[in-house]
Amino acid sequence: MVTVDPVRAGLVVAVTKEEPTDASSDSPTIYTATQIPTVNSLPDPVADRADLRRELSWGFGPVNIVGYIDTQTLEIGVSVSVFGARILNLFGNLKNGVVGKIDLFLAKGEVRLFLKNRREVWVKLHLKVTFDGTFDREEKIFSF
Repeated sequence: MVTVDPVRAGLVVAVTKEEPTDASSDSPTIYTATQIPTVNSLPDPVADRADLRRELSWGFGPVNIVGYIDTQTLEIGVSVSVFGARILNLFGNLKNGVVGKIDLFLAKGEVRLFLKNRREVWVKLHLKVTFDGTFDREEKIFSF
């Protein structure tokens, strides 16, 4: 049985209506949707462990990943954005790896974060975009 979490907003926009410059003209009604930057929803580091937390940032094609790794416990927390909209917060341990499956109307695939050679953080992305082909990449993000 598939369970569905509550709806999470991945993209927040402000919609404004432009006032006509000339009320007597036949100009169209114009609306503008502007994306509002979302705030970081990852937990703040625990004060006595902040020096063990390393920031992580990676992107390829329509995917961006930002977050952190605790280099002692290998705990990881990242936010995954596709097409500029945050769609996933992933938490786990790099010893086991963390996988986010993406099933959107315009993109399907997965992003996998894992540990290699005991001290290297790697990412593997496979994403098929309906209108733009496939984005495949496996690469090291950093060593610690």
